[in-house]
Amino acid sequence: MLKTFDIYYDISPLYLEELDKHLRACATDKEINLNICSPGGDIYAGIAIAEKLRACGKRVNARVWGYAASAAFTIACACDFVEASPLTHFMVHSAYGWDGDVDEGCKHANESQLALIHRKNADYTEKDLSEDRWFTASEAQAFGLVDKIVEFEGDAEAKRAVAYGFSKFRNIGGDTMKAEEMKKEEVIEETQAEDLSPETVDEKVEETVEQVVDEKSDDLLEQVIERIEELSARVAALEEKREAECEPSDEKKAKLAARLASISRPVARVVATEEEKTAQNAAKDLERFKAVYGTSFDRFIRG
Repeated sequence: MLKTFDIYYDISPLYLEELDKHLRACATDKEINLNICSPGGDIYAGIAIAEKLRACGKRVNARVWGYAASAAFTIACACDFVEASPLTHFMVHSAYGWDGDVDEGCKHANESQLALIHRKNADYTEKDLSEDRWFTASEAQAFGLVDKIVEFEGDAEAKRAVAYGFSKFRNIGGDTMKAEEMKKEEVIEETQAEDLSPETVDEKVEETVEQVVDEKSDDLLEQVIERIEELSARVAALEEKREAECEPSDEKKAKLAARLASISRPVARVVATEEEKTAQNAAKDLERFKAVYGTSFDRFIRG
């Protein structure tokens, strides 16, 4: 019975020691089996694992569960036989440092990656490697990486769901639905009775978008007009209130006149009293002057 070596979690140099132990334990076997489920990790550790697998002199079979991305993709390229289910995904990209920069070491790592990828697809270039690229299992099979897709019950429905979900990513392979194609599929399903050409589908998509925009524009215009009418009514009401408060009514005028009269009467009494006191004081002063100067005062007055 063949022993299986598991490559799970992040790729690191720790796998190298475990792989050496596994190869020694399988020294008499002609084949070794791998389980792979990994997001990648240390690219140079991935390249070292791939080289050890190639140098072991055995047929290397790999089963990818879930996904094999980045450095794990490189390891899969070193295997002689790779199988996956329709739910499995793959991703490859160029190496980069911890801070995201591409230094000289990354460039050399990319050369090694390409050498391993060329075992599966000789047409893949350094330019292709410069961008993240995701594959479904069927796309990886067309690429040359996957040799066999193992079908399980319910995989057909799951495959369609996976294709739908991955249409949101860029650089997806050939048989995955793009967002535009999905929209066209919706239009086609709604008009199955019609004989639609690609040009007709594009026109219907454009008409649908324009119709939605026009409907929203009409609704927005009606809302603006209603708001203007509401504000105009409020302004008119405020204007009437202001005029009413600024122009006193007849009743208010009568009250103001009564208050003014009630204030004026005491003032008039005070003024009259003061005038009377002044006149009395003047008469008293004249009498005192006459008493002092006697008949001389009369001559003084007559001149």
